[in-house]
Amino acid sequence: TQMSGPRTSELSPTAIPVDGWLSIGDVAFTPAAIGLGETSVLGVTLANDGPTPLTNVAFSNDLPSGNTPISAAPFAACGGTVTLTSTHVSFAGGTFAAHSSCTVDVAVTTSAPGTFTNTIPALTVTSDGGIVIDGASATLNVFLRPTISKTFSHATAGVSEVIGLTIEVTNSHADPAFISLQDNYPAGLVNATPSNAVWDWPTGTLTATLSELNAVLGYADL
Repeated sequence: TQMSGPRTSELSPTAIPVDGWLSIGDVAFTPAAIGLGETSVLGVTLANDGPTPLTNVAFSNDLPSGNTPISAAPFAACGGTVTLTSTHVSFAGGTFAAHSSCTVDVAVTTSAPGTFTNTIPALTVTSDGGIVIDGASATLNVFLRPTISKTFSHATAGVSEVIGLTIEVTNSHADPAFISLQDNYPAGLVNATPSNAVWDWPTGTLTATLSELNAVLGYADL
């Protein structure tokens, strides 16, 4: 049951006013999984569930090591200012109307693969009405995408001469990846008849038409 007046917290010897209406509605990464060097949007939603406006709403968030904020979307609906450093996101000076919520969206990237849990700790979301006891967290998974290389057996060839084409896919991630590729040849380059197309992975299908190569290898730990 919500309380209309300030409460106090017993988390420290000094009584802390607790805002009974302000809450962390949600913290999430979108998408929750990205390749290394790609971008995800960290969304922090704060909500005012009370019948009166809240002023000077603020929060502070130290990002996990290796996460870097790039840019923040405008937060005009609730005013305030979003400040970014190389490892930190903060919001201050927000005014939330009664029964409203607002979301800070921050684009982030990472310098290494791995699983990153971003936490807004308890007691770091505040307003003039007091402080929010609860915290919230979200997880971002960053992986190395498979790489691909393509080489011809000869750099030059005569008209109608048959040469070899090798396509190599490498998955450096610890988990298997679903591999599917299509190679559309430039005009004038066609598969030989027969193409003798082969691959060294035990599952999937490989199809060579006149002017393209299609491969669905399934889940591959290459």
